[in-house]
Amino acid sequence: ESANVYAFFEDKDGKMWVGSEFNPIIILEYSNGTYKYSRSINSLAGADVRTITGILEDKNGNIWISSFGGGVFKFSKEEQLHFSDSTGLTTNDVFTLFEDKAGNIWIGTYQGGLIKYGGSKFEIYNNENGLGDNSVWSITQDLRDNLYFGTNENGVVCYDGKKFTPITIEQGLTSNLIYGLEIDEKQRLWVGTDKGLNKISFGENFQIVGIKSYDEDDGLRGTEVSQHGLFYDKNKVLWISTGNGLTRYNAF
Repeated sequence: ESANVYAFFEDKDGKMWVGSEFNPIIILEYSNGTYKYSRSINSLAGADVRTITGILEDKNGNIWISSFGGGVFKFSKEEQLHFSDSTGLTTNDVFTLFEDKAGNIWIGTYQGGLIKYGGSKFEIYNNENGLGDNSVWSITQDLRDNLYFGTNENGVVCYDGKKFTPITIEQGLTSNLIYGLEIDEKQRLWVGTDKGLNKISFGENFQIVGIKSYDEDDGLRGTEVSQHGLFYDKNKVLWISTGNGLTRYNAF
């Protein structure tokens, strides 16, 4: 059975976690120059683990897993926890996970808003209290600790810890539907949309210095960037995934 892969993650032990739709989590171990199948995880905390949308390892070594339809799982050597709409989440349909530098876990959902979890309680941001949208596809953070949220209809929403500042097609984005976000070493924000790739250069206080767009004419393999379809590596290379393949771009 084929399935779209939505989440790749390498943990501190060098194991590769692979999450996709329909299938359980697959863990691969590196041996003799290649990754080999180790085991599968079909359930956590007594619940099925399917349609995985995000995997991360927090600063304490806990593994967090998000699922579309299954909520969020926290996995450690001591315990397995399941966060759902019956334990504090607004919905079980989760698009993405992100840990900020302070150790907060941010949960982007479909129609359930943006959820911040600091270890004891959930804080909800949505269309009614500043976010301007109820769905969040992607999250990233810059060196100044500003957070950026890729929404479904309100473009990129910038957050300095006090207020939300949206950047939309009115400011020059090619679309308000944001599937992927990455920050490069020059603190430029790369934005993957359903209508191409955008690069935003900032001044102070989210002042936009410039927005440049990229599409098939610039070498992209398709214009619709995949969910979680941007990755900026340690060699200053931006990888862009679309429905037609993978593009490698030297972002420096």
